[in-house]
Amino acid sequence: MNHGQLGFALKDKLPPDWDEAEKELTRAIEIRGSSSEHGWLFYEFNRAYCRIMSDPAYVQGHSSGSELRAKIIEDLQVAAQAEDVERIMESDPVIKKWMHLNSITHESLRTG
Repeated sequence: MNHGQLGFALKDKLPPDWDEAEKELTRAIEIRGSSSEHGWLFYEFNRAYCRIMSDPAYVQGHSSGSELRAKIIEDLQVAAQAEDVERIMESDPVIKKWMHLNSITHESLRTG
């Protein structure tokens, strides 16, 4: 949990440190293990958010490159397994814009 909390802090500080936050959240996910066994799906949601915000294509209003797009989709699919996280995803302006730019629907995240 310490790496997760550090990741959240790095993401939320002003100015955010997207890259370091992503690294800490990745470490928290590695330590946690399978999300289906241990929960904490906010790690994936926040890692996806960090990846989106550090993507120059997103900042310029374009779709992400295929490799990064796949990583973000994977995180959002995991995060969408939790109803409370999915509700946040549906209303978050950054996630909504990224999904629009990349032609992703909430239904496609749920069905994989």
